[in-house]
Parts: sequence; C-alpha cells; structure tokens
Amino acid sequence: MGSYVVEIAEKYAKIFPESSIYAFEPTLNSFHELGRRSAQINNIEAFNFAFSDTNKRSAFYLNKFSPTNSLLESSRNADKVWGEDLLDTEERVYVDCRTIDSFCHDKNIQHIDILKLDVQGGELAVLKGAANMLKDNSISLIYTEIIFADTYQNQTTLIDLMKYMDCNFFHIFYFYNPKYLKRRLIQADLIFVNQGLFEKF
Repeated sequence: MGSYVVEIAEKYAKIFPESSIYAFEPTLNSFHELGRRSAQINNIEAFNFAFSDTNKRSAFYLNKFSPTNSLLESSRNADKVWGEDLLDTEERVYVDCRTIDSFCHDKNIQHIDILKLDVQGGELAVLKGAANMLKDNSISLIYTEIIFADTYQNQTTLIDLMKYMDCNFFHIFYFYNPKYLKRRLIQADLIFVNQGLFEKF
C-alpha cells in the first residue's frame, strides 16, 4: 500500500489484529514518520520504496501538497481541477522501486488478502508488477484509488485498469468515496475482487 504517514495501516491493524501488514512509503520524511508510528504496532512492517512495474530507481516528484507526490509528473491541467499550486512540483528526487512479485518472492508471501493502493496515477504499473501473483490467484481483493480528471501525465485510465483486471479475472465490487468538481466525477475508490471471491457475494 502507499501509506503516506500510516493512517490506513493503523486502521487495518485494528480491524485485522492477527494479520501481517506491509506498508510502503518512498520519501524519507514520510517514511521516518511511518516507521516511528508503525514500530508501536506489532503487525505492521514498514519499507522505504515505491512499487512499480520494474525493479529500478525512478524519478519521484515532490509536490507542494505532499499527498499528491507521485512517480508521475503533474499535468499542466491539474490546477484547473484540484486548485492552484497543489500539484506544483517543488523537487524531483530518485527513489527505489520494486515489483510486488519480487517483494512477495523475497518475503515468501504466498497470498495477499487485501492489496491497498494509493499511488497517484500509477495504479496500472503497480498491478503489472504483480502479474505473477495475479496469474496464480494469489490476491483476493484490490482496493485502489482511480483519478478520472487530467491530473498526472500518463496516469492510469479507468478503461485500461478495467481491461487489465478483466484479463486477470477480477471484477468491480463497488465504487467508494467519489469526489466531484461541480457535477463532474474526478476521483473515486474502487474495490476489485478475484472471480472466486466475487462469486461468494
């Protein structure tokens, strides 16, 4: 998951106290806060890298409003949607990236019950890095943000995400937390579930 400062990881730790939770944050300042807070919770382990479709170092864009930091550059049209300056890049740094497949292999993780993504437009790249886990039906549920408005360059589109999920036998369960600009849907959270799990609902 993209943990930012750890709020989601802490929530999951309370809901699933017997689970193993792995939290990820590529920027050092946020990672230090993530590490400090997660160290107080037994079932959270924190890691300082980003997920993508390959194992490499990549440019990472630090924006004026830090929750919008991303592996993707901001779109020139972002201010029209989210407000002036929020996605203005203040610094470009380089961070380590890994694939979910390689991480799971190294940690001997056989199954992911919930894969929570908040990766600011990079959802498809992250999921392509989980190709083996998806192919082996080793992920049950994916909870991801999807941005509809033009926010990042080369951001994941809903159509491409749905095509990839369909090829891997995942189906949309529900939309959550819609955000609107006037009457226009600009962002939402999606839950995809594996076909075997979907058929149980």
